[in-house]
Parts: sequence; C-alpha cells; structure tokens
Amino acid sequence: MSRDAAREHLAYVMARVIDYLAGKGQRLPADLLAFRKSFDSFADVRGAGPGRRAKEVQAVNAYQRRLESAYSSWADDLADDLAEADDGDTREEVLAAAVAALLLLLRRLGRENLPEAVALGLDGATPFPGAYGVLEDELLENDGYLADSLIPDITRKVRDGLSDADIISALGVGAGAAALRGVLATVEGRVAQSAGSWWDVLNHVRGMVAGEEGGRLFWKREETAKHCEDCLEFGDREYESWDALIAETGGVWPAHLTECGNNCRCVIEPVEVEGSVEAS
Repeated sequence: MSRDAAREHLAYVMARVIDYLAGKGQRLPADLLAFRKSFDSFADVRGAGPGRRAKEVQAVNAYQRRLESAYSSWADDLADDLAEADDGDTREEVLAAAVAALLLLLRRLGRENLPEAVALGLDGATPFPGAYGVLEDELLENDGYLADSLIPDITRKVRDGLSDADIISALGVGAGAAALRGVLATVEGRVAQSAGSWWDVLNHVRGMVAGEEGGRLFWKREETAKHCEDCLEFGDREYESWDALIAETGGVWPAHLTECGNNCRCVIEPVEVEGSVEAS
C-alpha cells in the first residue's frame, strides 16, 4: 500500500469511528467534527477509493441514529406512563397503545429512509421498475419483522418486567420508571440493527444495475470489520455478473442472508473497465 493510500485508509477508518461514537450519542470535540466534515468533502470530490462510500455509510448511520433516538424517546415515555398507572389493567392499556404507536413510528421511519438506499444504489443509472420492486419487497419484509417479531418481543419483555418482584417493589417506592427503562434498553440494539435492511437494499439495487448494464462486480469486504463465514467465503472476490454472484452464493449478498445479517457493511461495487470513462 502506498503512503497516500495508507493515509486515505486511515482517514476512512477515523471517519467510521467518529460515525460510530456519534451514533452512540457521544459528545465529540470540535476538531473531530471538523475532520469528519472535511472527509465528506474530500470523498465527494474524489469519488473513489476509501472515501467512495462516505455517502452510503453516512446515510445508513443516520437511519440507525433515527431509529435509536425514536426508540429511546418512546421507551422513556412508556416507562414513565407505566410507572404512573394505578393498576395492572391500566398498565396493560398503556402498553397496548404504546406498542401500536411504536409500530407505526418504526414503519414510517423505514418509508422515509429506505428510498435513499435505492437512489444511492442506482448511483445515477436510469431508474428501472425492478429497483423499486426491491424497495417495495423490503418495506413489506420490514413491516412483517416489526409486527411479527420485534413488537411482540418488546410487549413480552415489558409484561415479564411488570411481573418481576424487584420491579413491582420499585414501582411501590416510586423507582419503577428507571427499572422499566432498564428492561426496554435491552431491546434497543435490535431496533438499531433493523437499519441493516437499508444496506440490503443498497447492495441489491447496485447488483441489479450491474445486471442491467452487463457489468462485472466485486464483493468488497468492510475493511474494519470482523467478518462472518459468508463474507469470508464470498467476499473480496470479483464476479462476472450479478447472476453469476447469485448462482455462486445461492442468493446471498452483503446484508442479505449473510450470517452477520443486519450487522453487515460489506458492499457490492462495479468493476471499472480500464479505458472506460469511469476509469479515466
């Protein structure tokens, strides 16, 4: 690796770390924030190399932060409302209304954010119906996951918490809200991980674009991650076409059916042909 490439890679890693800390709600010094902003400007101008994915990474991280923030505010309100309720029946009514509102909120965030994954996946290519079919399918899948898995699990955890002797005691002395917030905090990671559907859409559309254009593509592993077996087996490899990748992997691509699931940040990239306009 050349010295310039090493510096670019280091800047990319630093930007990812800053995004991670910001996503966790950490207050960052002004000089780090200024560096992050300058990195985006550099990536936008250069358009290739380690900074190439700055827009994609920034967008999926922003979606994840919105999910975390929405859930955190919702959990705080629910914990307070449950602690203030007078009896079990009232708490059950409060819980039912709250989880119904959370379902609508998370569905709305998906509809607001997933279309950007299609736009960045197209990357200037002419839109085609299949790309928006991917979006529709992902939204339906996300809705199903929320309604059939996440929301029932949250409801069950809260009900179990309300039956726990320690939490019952905490409610009796006015400390129930904090105890319930602790229960709700155990699900926050799952809410944040649902942002992985954004990355699935990005890679699916990017692969379909390569298929439409008859281009080769490359499964690029995320350079800073610890990889699952699927990404180790199929990643860092060039494929003749999108169909060839699907045939080789059995329908697996980054963030789609990989063992690492929604945690995946590997990416499908088009292979630039030497002498093409893109490579010049």
